[in-house]
Amino acid sequence: DQELAAASAKRAAVVKGMSRVKIKNLAVDDDDAYARKYDAIFGQEVLLRRKDRAEILRRCANALKDNGKLVLTDFTLTADGDAAGLASWFAREHAEAPPLNEDEMRAFHKTAGFRIRTVEDMSDHYISLILQGWSALEQSLRANTANRDTLLAMIGEAERWAQRVALLQADQICYTRFFATKKVTI
Repeated sequence: DQELAAASAKRAAVVKGMSRVKIKNLAVDDDDAYARKYDAIFGQEVLLRRKDRAEILRRCANALKDNGKLVLTDFTLTADGDAAGLASWFAREHAEAPPLNEDEMRAFHKTAGFRIRTVEDMSDHYISLILQGWSALEQSLRANTANRDTLLAMIGEAERWAQRVALLQADQICYTRFFATKKVTI
């Protein structure tokens, strides 16, 4: 998102050797975003919501320089996860297709021209971030009175995030980080 890109750019500007690094927020559907070559692309929860996962990865590969880095963090099905049983969850997430399992994600990366370097389960860290965020919101609400409409809107969001945490804790889904490099073309 724009705020994250701006914060990252500000942080990079003060790190030695990083002042020339350009950090941008790019939309997946923005054809102009893929017109130039990047050293690295970072994405979070991009593939879950899309049917055109293979196309997105192919476009990312085309937009990276040789040996360019791709870091994607997204939800995957676990061995215990059942796509049919999770239908209500991914409908709530506005997903166009069921989540993939880790092997399917690896295959999509390979087909797009990536070499997977690391796959890391980030579920526990993700859960802690969710709980910290809701705790901070709770403290803010105690200090400030929210109107009824705001509270009603927050109920739906709270249910969505609680469902994510419950599925992660039940080992139905996993929050997985994929670190891959673009294969060198000769």
